[in-house]
Parts: sequence; C-alpha cells; structure tokens
Amino acid sequence: MKKTLILMGILIITASSTLAANTQQTNQYDRPAPPPRITKEEMAKREAAFEQRLGLTEAQKQQAKDLRVKGHEQMKPIMENLMSKKQEAHKLRQAQNSANTQNEQLTKLNSEIQELEKQAREVRKANMKDFEAILNADQKKTLKEMKQEGRQKYHKNHPGNRPPMGPRPDRQTKSVKTYSN
Repeated sequence: MKKTLILMGILIITASSTLAANTQQTNQYDRPAPPPRITKEEMAKREAAFEQRLGLTEAQKQQAKDLRVKGHEQMKPIMENLMSKKQEAHKLRQAQNSANTQNEQLTKLNSEIQELEKQAREVRKANMKDFEAILNADQKKTLKEMKQEGRQKYHKNHPGNRPPMGPRPDRQTKSVKTYSN
C-alpha cells in the first residue's frame, strides 16, 4: 500500500511539472501571429491592378516606376535609422539601468524617432505629389476615389480608431469639432 501511494505521488508530481512546463511554453508563444508578408508576385498584381484602374499609359507607368525607385532610395536610410533607434529604445526598456538615466535616454530616443517618422512622412508626401503631377484630371479624380475607398476599408477593419483627418463633406462652417475615442 505504501509503495502504491509513493508511486502515485511520484506520478502526480511528474505529471504536474510536465503540465506546468507546457503551460509556460504555451504562454510564451500565445501572442497573435504577425500578418503575412506580401510576396513580390502579390505586390506586382496589386501594382498592375492599380495601374489598370487608373488607366496609366506606358509612359506614365515608367514614370511611376522611376518615382517608386527614387522614393525607395530616399526612404531606405530613414527606415534603417528608424528601426535601429526603435531597437535601441526597446533594449533600453529591457535593461536594468537606473530610472533617471533610462528616462533621459528614452526621451532622447523618442524625440529622434519622432523626427525620423516626420522625415518619412515628408518623403511620402513629396512622392505622392510627384506621382499626382504625372496624372491627368480624370486619373486624379479616380485616385481620389481610390484613397477614399482605402480610408473606408481601413476604418471598417480598425473600428476603434478616430475619424480621418482633413476636409470633411459634412463640415459647412469653420467650427472645430472634437472627437472622443
């Protein structure tokens, strides 16, 4: 009887420790998977559909491609620098430094990150302006419709976010409206 109780105790301890190890392992990887990356083939399909919907000529397609390449070249150093600053900030948050030093360094890094994000937005705006310059009036109208559809799709898929910025058709006066989240 004693041998059976001892054997059962050992089995229970082994089973519970195995279960605890599995639970810890599951919790580690319990985060949602990142969204799948877009393949080059998928990106090419999207670009072709975009060009077709806008009705771009061959000359416009080549100009658009040149603008994309130029934009990538401008964005690459900004994005690399931005990623390294974000990684540095993440490592700093994980480190066991003193609170004052860590806060000062994080504040400095956050301001550098904000500046890099501002530079990236400016490059994107300039690229969009250059792209719109190669379009005719009908193509610009179609592009505007496509942007509006994209905003609507975004807000449908991200319901907790605030309304888009910019001119609104329901705004007749210059009064300021506030939005709450």
